[in-house]
Amino acid sequence: MSAKSRLFLLLVVSLIGIIFALIPASEAETSFEIEQLVSSDSNVPNEIILKVNNSHDKEITYSLSVDILSEDLQENIILETPNKMFTISSNHEYLTNFTFSIPASGKYNFNFTLLENNEGKIEIFYLDEIYLFYQNQNIDLELIVEDYYLDLNGGTKWQYNEYENKIEVINLEEIYNTSIVLGPFITAKKTNNIIEINNDFSISNTSDYNIAYTSNFDKTQLYRTQWTEVYNIEQETGDKIELNIEESTEIFVRLQTKDSKGDSTNYWDITSINHKFVTMKHNLVVTVDEHYFYNIEENPELFVNIANIGTFDQQIGNISVNVELYYLNEHFESYSKSLAIQKEQSQTIDFRFLNMENPGNYYCKISTIIINEDIFSSNLNSFISFSTMNLGPFGLEFTSTNELALDTESNTINLLIEIEDTTKLIFNSMNETIPLFDDFYVIKISGINQKMIIQSEDSAISGRIVSAIVMDEYKFNAYSEEDDIETIEGIIAPTIYFEKPDDYYANVIIDNEGFHKEEYDITYIFASTFVSSVEGPSKITVDPSERATISIKINPLEVIPREGGSQLNIEISNREEAKIITYVLSYKNTEIVILENKCDRNSLLVGQGLSCDTVITNRGYISNELEVKIGSVKNSETNVIEKINIGILKNGELWTLRTNYIPEMKGSYQIFVEVYDESKIVASYQSDDEIKAIEMHHESDEKTGILIIPKIDLTNTIITMSTLGLVYQFRRSENFKYMTFKFFLPLYSRLQKDTLADEPTRQNLLQHIYSAPGSNFKQLKERFDLHNGTLAHHINILENHNMITSHRSGRQRLFFPFGTGNSLETRTALITNKTQKEIVKIVKTNPGITQSMISQRLSVSRQKINYHVNSLATKAYLKIEKQGRITRLYPTHFT
Repeated sequence: MSAKSRLFLLLVVSLIGIIFALIPASEAETSFEIEQLVSSDSNVPNEIILKVNNSHDKEITYSLSVDILSEDLQENIILETPNKMFTISSNHEYLTNFTFSIPASGKYNFNFTLLENNEGKIEIFYLDEIYLFYQNQNIDLELIVEDYYLDLNGGTKWQYNEYENKIEVINLEEIYNTSIVLGPFITAKKTNNIIEINNDFSISNTSDYNIAYTSNFDKTQLYRTQWTEVYNIEQETGDKIELNIEESTEIFVRLQTKDSKGDSTNYWDITSINHKFVTMKHNLVVTVDEHYFYNIEENPELFVNIANIGTFDQQIGNISVNVELYYLNEHFESYSKSLAIQKEQSQTIDFRFLNMENPGNYYCKISTIIINEDIFSSNLNSFISFSTMNLGPFGLEFTSTNELALDTESNTINLLIEIEDTTKLIFNSMNETIPLFDDFYVIKISGINQKMIIQSEDSAISGRIVSAIVMDEYKFNAYSEEDDIETIEGIIAPTIYFEKPDDYYANVIIDNEGFHKEEYDITYIFASTFVSSVEGPSKITVDPSERATISIKINPLEVIPREGGSQLNIEISNREEAKIITYVLSYKNTEIVILENKCDRNSLLVGQGLSCDTVITNRGYISNELEVKIGSVKNSETNVIEKINIGILKNGELWTLRTNYIPEMKGSYQIFVEVYDESKIVASYQSDDEIKAIEMHHESDEKTGILIIPKIDLTNTIITMSTLGLVYQFRRSENFKYMTFKFFLPLYSRLQKDTLADEPTRQNLLQHIYSAPGSNFKQLKERFDLHNGTLAHHINILENHNMITSHRSGRQRLFFPFGTGNSLETRTALITNKTQKEIVKIVKTNPGITQSMISQRLSVSRQKINYHVNSLATKAYLKIEKQGRITRLYPTHFT
């Protein structure tokens, strides 16, 4: 039959049913009933047989129709012939049937309508029946065998007989006890699970055959498995056993046979096993947190997570979630949402309670259904605590002291508690108990004095506190953002140390722990002789459950007023409550430190100049006027070189002094530095390094060796190439010239012996190198108009007698006073610092300019100019000359 024909037939039947429904019914003398449902399995050809009884004394015409509705699918099953018409003779019965196939396991409603036409008088009869149809899974007997409990005697055993495709127990002649484990039977996402066992057996009076199951089977712990016995085999047991098993992930079945005597005629054969079940087409996992806490500035919400673990996609409107909100034990509001979720997917629904304004305890009853409660239904509860602070949860387990204590500064607390009997609890403050549902209560506790105590005379009582929320309407807390420390005076408080005459800040935090927006008054109490000023707001407004930070500016005095500290008290008040935060203020003592004292050489000629740099800093509060005394010590005799007034020195400020000193006598000297504050010495330093001053002395004739050049047997080509190479390097590099003359100097000395007239030349060279360290070979040659060999000869004598030293710089060789090292070779490097370039440029165009004048021109602080000038002088780019109390700057001859 085509789809159009079936649709037309259904319309006709429906029209007939409507017409007949409008005809008034008379007393029925006809009955009909279901005779047989052939099969309860899905996806197999099936039929249902009905019997109609005509109790009339005449022949009657009947029309019988059937409507099959799937409760899971909520749709009708289409039949090829849903309607039948027939005639029954008087006082006779008639059997008729409908054929159909159920597409999926589940519950189905069969609705039958019988129309009786008795000479135009229409009677209508109804019959409804619900049937459960199963999905049938045939089990492979060989694959279902999981394990064995072996017979201790070793003779009797279970086995799979592959020839006859059955599971059997054999060798039953003697005493035995053995079992076989079958499984696993997968029951997840399945309901109405039935294990159908087809078997054949014969047992004697002394034997015991039984069936047990478990959902927790471990082969490695075989004999520790706990089995639940569900069936005993008796003589009257038929050939089919049906086991109804619980829903779980996996189920294992044990078949046990034992006999205290033994009988060879006994046997037990399992011929087939079927697993029948109904798939869970509509199934959800609904979860919600048991408790939510929200601050009163937040919007309370409830989150319901729903996972579709069924086999069907749920369309919009199928799933309904209803929430009933209660405040304490009174109904507050109702909420409802509908949603669609595909199979194996999940979704979280958010319920927002915008009208929840009063702080306190709320709870929700959440019900979730699919279409109607018969298909799927879930009921859950969740609590919402709405306040400024949550102190819980914690357990109610009483020890031998029978007492629980909670330290708190709150005056009023609500306890959400789960316990069987609240009358067994004793509180140390006023309390009121409000029952919610089941074993849940809210206990209001008021008048708490620093500690809430719960007692019970029954130590066996147990329960739990889900939440403990603060219910103080007006409450605030104030404290310092800085950490407390213990001062010398023994005061524990946040401390502010003044290191500079700058702005300092104290940060105070105000927490509004009440339920309303509040305005707080702020007062500052301090000693005006200890600090210049304290600036901060006099009022501040804070929203409920919010935190505000007050930044208070403190200006110290320009000078330290006195030793020790002073207090700053900040009073914060609201209504009749006040809190005081105390700060300890103190000045860090002036601490003058001599960081460095370094001279530019360790040895020099008497009458030569020595340049020393001294770096001074202040690690404490701003100093008074400072005077620096710099001098030398020789044989315990001190000589003050100069006294300099550097003025005040701020925290972290560096001051560099350059002192020029000319020893008048030979010997060893040590430099000392002393810093004075109002005639009181505040820092001192004496160098451990000695500076040696020596006198010029006359030299006697020096013996020179004879250089013997060995005979070299080379070809003309090699000799020529080597000669050309040496000539090229000689002309190219003055360093090579000097090393060459130095090598051949003994031969040259033999030909040109020293005379007394040479001594003034060496004296001139020595004085020039000491006054202009870093001079190169070419500069000396041009300065004194000397030949290369003559200059190299005199330089070599001075260097061999440790009067000077030389260092290579590229192709040049630079000469320095002995003991100065290589620190001055950077004088030929390019200046990379922008400020230093500007300073050198100004000094070159304005020789004799002062540091203060350069500071004004460049708009740079005196300290920075002082730092850069000393750096340039160290690298010999500038010369510093002191004229009385004024220091002037000059460029060096090569700058």
